[in-house]
Amino acid sequence: MSEMIFLPTEQIKQTIREAVREEFILFEEKRKSQSGVTLLSRNAVAKRLHLSFNTVKKLVERGVLKTTKSGLIPEDELDRYLANS
Repeated sequence: MSEMIFLPTEQIKQTIREAVREEFILFEEKRKSQSGVTLLSRNAVAKRLHLSFNTVKKLVERGVLKTTKSGLIPEDELDRYLANS
């Protein structure tokens, strides 16, 4: 007979976020090893630049930062941005 465990909604959400984050990191590492190019999410770029996600999103929308078709930002694009700022 199995037992039911009840958890607070926030704890469930946090657990799901952590699992998704871990899977995304693995996905990025796999893409990097396949293409030889490091691709970063907008969140990863925001953390590296110490900016908010929305600021990075605006930089992408204005064309200041270029992305791949999947919306990821190549690390060399980030280097180009930093060299020009």
